[in-house]
Order: sequence, then C-alpha cells, then structure tokens
Amino acid sequence: MSAKYKHNRFGKAINELSSYNVAKRKIVELQNQRKELIEELSSIKAIDYSKIVVQGGKSVNYAEDLHQAIEKVTKRIVQEITKNEEKLASINERLDRIGLFEGQVLHYYFIEMKNIEQISRLMSWSDITIKRYKQSGLQQYTNIMEEENG
Repeated sequence: MSAKYKHNRFGKAINELSSYNVAKRKIVELQNQRKELIEELSSIKAIDYSKIVVQGGKSVNYAEDLHQAIEKVTKRIVQEITKNEEKLASINERLDRIGLFEGQVLHYYFIEMKNIEQISRLMSWSDITIKRYKQSGLQQYTNIMEEENG
C-alpha cells in the first residue's frame, strides 16, 4: 500500500483530530477581536458623542454599537468554546478506545501540537517508534470512525 493511499485513508481521522486546534485558533482570533473592540470602547469613553456628528465623525450611537459588537463576539466565543469542548470530548472518547500508546501519541501530536521529536523525548522512544504508533493509532482511529458511520 503506497504512502499516498494510506494518507487518503487516514484523511478523515487526521481532519477530525486536527479540527480541535483549528477551532482553538478561531477562538483565539475571536478573543483578540473582542479585546480590540473593548480597547476601542475604552478609547472613546472620554469623548462626548451625544452631540450632532460632523461629516466624517463617529455616529451618535458608536459606543452602543461597540457594546453590541462586543456582546455578539462574546456569545460567539462561548458557542465556539462549547462546540470545541464537545469536539474534544468526542476525540478523547475515541482515543480511549485505541491502544494506550497509540492514543498518547495521537493526543500529543494532534491535541497538544507536539512534533515527533518532542513526543520522542517525552516518551523516551525513538522517532521511528513514535511514527509507528502514530500510523497504528491513525489506522485504529479510522477503523473506529468507519464502525460508527456504518
């Protein structure tokens, strides 16, 4: 079996395992967006926007608009965190069903974003052994996904 075929076979497992960190990055981006909105709101508090706006100025309701934007982003953050926690619970449930070492390697690699060398040092094994456990873990994870999907 060629490496390309193996990769395609494990593609769904890799996508699912990687999706946790993709979602984590999205949450960080939303948190940064919220922080910027809060900073913008803080910077305008000293300015009186209740007067009529001259052309090119901020709207009368600018502070209110910022409050609403902050509230909207905060709700999205909470939703994304909840979805990501559910995703992680699902991933961990599947990882618990595969071999102990395979599960550990996949957890370190996909959830904690450690590379092969870092995992080798953590587990005191060779890079080749880590790669074998990773491949074996992906095979087992893929099998579990296929069983669940009928």
